[in-house]
Amino acid sequence: ILDADEEFPETLTRRLQEIANKMEQITYVKIPIKNLIFGHWMQYSGWWPDYKIRFFRKGKIKWTDKIHRPPETLGQGLELSAEEEFALIHYNYETVSQFLEKMNRYTNAQAEELKKEGYEFDWKDIFEKPLGEFLSRFFAREGYKDGLHGLALAFLQAFSFMVVYLKLWEMEKFKEQGINLMELGNQKDKSGQEIDYWMKKSRQRGNFFERIFKKDRH
Repeated sequence: ILDADEEFPETLTRRLQEIANKMEQITYVKIPIKNLIFGHWMQYSGWWPDYKIRFFRKGKIKWTDKIHRPPETLGQGLELSAEEEFALIHYNYETVSQFLEKMNRYTNAQAEELKKEGYEFDWKDIFEKPLGEFLSRFFAREGYKDGLHGLALAFLQAFSFMVVYLKLWEMEKFKEQGINLMELGNQKDKSGQEIDYWMKKSRQRGNFFERIFKKDRH
């Protein structure tokens, strides 16, 4: 399977031909994806190696209707080494507008999934879910090593999470929820503590803010 915005380098093509010809017991192959976002190869932030099944024998893969979910597999699989020469090139988001356009479609589907699963919106979700996504991408998965691209994308993905839960609220007919100021303050303090924890942890690895902008200038 090859999407319109994806490209197989010759080195990957040769490797897959070898597998098909010499390893008959293999029914599917997990391929690392080289995601190019805003013209930059995202090597951190959870975007690499971003394994996907793109090469398989007929009848051995069953796709689900849920967005961003891996397919069900049958038989023995093989995972290629996370090396650039074996990576499928994905010309992902080229502009911010493109990200927002796709985000609108994806968030519709994700909100629908949450509704079907019986999840009920809580106002705290618009604090906790986006913040959790940002901290995961930028700090835990070392998105700061992707420079300004990593910071911008972490914010955009956090915003996407907020939109998902606001769309779920919309599906609930914008049901009224009271907000206690003390609860709001507690939520602010909790969020601040989580940010402080990851800031301190990252400073122990070096001045990441300096690396962000120094890397982007180069």
